[in-house]
Amino acid sequence: MVTLRDINSNYILLDFWFSRCGPCLKSFPHLQELYSKNQRRQLEVIAISVDQADEKQLWKATIQKYNLGWLNLIDHAASLAAKLAVVNYPTKILIDRNKKIVMVDTDNSHENFYIEVEKLIKNEKFDTP
Repeated sequence: MVTLRDINSNYILLDFWFSRCGPCLKSFPHLQELYSKNQRRQLEVIAISVDQADEKQLWKATIQKYNLGWLNLIDHAASLAAKLAVVNYPTKILIDRNKKIVMVDTDNSHENFYIEVEKLIKNEKFDTP
C-alpha cells in the first residue's frame, strides 16, 4: 500500500496510463527527461497503470522496455482513476507538498505541461517537505 503521505517530495506527479495507449507511450520520453532533471525531494513520479489483470505481463514488459525508473503501480479496477475523475489517457496530475492538486494534463492536452512543471519546481523553496 502506497499513500501520498509516504512520499517526501515538494511535488508528486501521478501519471495515469495503460500499456496499449499510444499517447501514453509517446509521453514517456518527456516524463523521463523531467524525472532525470530533478532530485526526488523536488519531484517524485508515481505511474499508475489501469491495465487489466490479464495484462500484467504486458504492463511489466512496457515498464522494462521504456525503462520507467519511478514507482510503478497497477490499478486493475481503475478505482483511483475513477476517484480522481480520470477519463482520458494519459492523465498527469501534479500535487504539491501539501497534497493539493496544482495542475492536470489530460491526454497530453497541455502543450507546455512539462515546462510549467519545471518552472514550479525551480521556483519552489527547498525546505524539507
